[in-house]
Amino acid sequence: MIALKVVIFFSILILFHELGHFIAAKIMKVRVESFALGMGPKLLRFKGRETEYLICALPIGGYVKLSGETDEDKIEGKPWEFLSQPVGKRFWVIVMGPIMNFFLAFLIFSMMFFSLGSFSMTAEIGNVLDNFPAKESGILAGDKIVSIDDKTINNWQEVPNAIQSAKGESLKIIVERNKKLVTFSVKPKGKEIKDLLGKTSSMKIIGIEPKKIKLNFISSFIIGFQKTVILTVVTYKGLFLMLIGKISPNNIMGPAGIVAITGESAKQGLFAVFNLLGILSVNLAVVNLLPFPVLDGGHILFLGIEKIRRKRLNKKSQEVITAVGITLLVLLLVFATYNDFSRLGFWEKCSSFFNKIFKLSQK
Repeated sequence: MIALKVVIFFSILILFHELGHFIAAKIMKVRVESFALGMGPKLLRFKGRETEYLICALPIGGYVKLSGETDEDKIEGKPWEFLSQPVGKRFWVIVMGPIMNFFLAFLIFSMMFFSLGSFSMTAEIGNVLDNFPAKESGILAGDKIVSIDDKTINNWQEVPNAIQSAKGESLKIIVERNKKLVTFSVKPKGKEIKDLLGKTSSMKIIGIEPKKIKLNFISSFIIGFQKTVILTVVTYKGLFLMLIGKISPNNIMGPAGIVAITGESAKQGLFAVFNLLGILSVNLAVVNLLPFPVLDGGHILFLGIEKIRRKRLNKKSQEVITAVGITLLVLLLVFATYNDFSRLGFWEKCSSFFNKIFKLSQK
C-alpha cells in the first residue's frame, strides 16, 4: 500500500512538471508529438489531434516530446518546430516545467493553511498540554511569553530555540497574564524523537503550543506563497553553503531517502503527505533549474549562450558538455544513494547479515 502511495506521490510531481512544458509549448504554437507519464514499455496510449498521450510501465519519470526538439530530429524549418522558435519562446517552454512545480507547492501549502489554519507568530500560548511541565508549573493558555531565562521573546519562532539552548535544569519563564508579569520555574522533560529517516535525537519539551488562527481564502494564499518563497530561498541557500563547505554534503538525499521519508509520511496521515509533497515539489523545481546540461537549467544555459553568441553551440560542443553533465549527475546520484543507505542503516544490516553467514559457514 505504501509503495502505491509513493508511486502516486511521484507521479503527481512529474505530471505537473511535464504539464508545464506541455502548456507552454501549446501557447507558443510548438507541436507536441507525445506526452508520457512514466518511462519504459507503453501500457496505455491514445492519440489526440496532434499529440500521442502515453502511460508507461515504470513510474520513474515522464517526458514531453516536441517536434524538431533536437538536431537528431528531422528538422524542416516548419513554424511549429521547437528549434525554429526564437530564444525567448524556447526559454518559456523549458522554464515552465519548474514553474509548475513551484505552483504545485504554492497550491498545496495554500490549501493546507486554509484547511488547518495557521499558528500565530505572536508569543501567545494557545494550548497547554496535560501531563507536561508547563501545566504542572501553572502556565495557562492565553499567557504571552515575555522571556525565557532572561532572553526576551518577541515571537513564537524564538520560543523553541530558547528552550533548547537553555543550560540549566529549569527554565525561568516570564509571561504576561491580565497585563501583569508572572514568573514560573519550569523543568523541561527530555524526549527522544525520530525523524522521517529513523534518526533519533533528544529534545527538551515543556508542553506548550502557539495560538492557532483560522485563515480566510486570501490569507491562506498569501501565507502559502510566502512559505513557497521562503522554502525556495532556504533550499538555494543550503546548496550554496554546501558548495562552499559550510554544510556537509552528507546531507544530500537521493531516491532511496526520498522513498523512505515518503513512506513514513504516508503513515503519519494525509496532511503530512501533502506537506512533504509541497516541499519536494519546491526541491524538484530548484534542482531542475541548476545549470547541468541534462536538466532544464542546462538547456536554459545553452539558450543564454546562444543569445550572447547569436547562434547555437555546435553539435560537438553540446555533446561534450552534456556528457560531462551526465557524468557529474551520475556521480552525485551514487553519492546521494550512499548517504541514503548510511542513514537507513543499510551498511550495518549488510555487515550483520554477512557476519551471520560467515559464522554459519564456520560450523
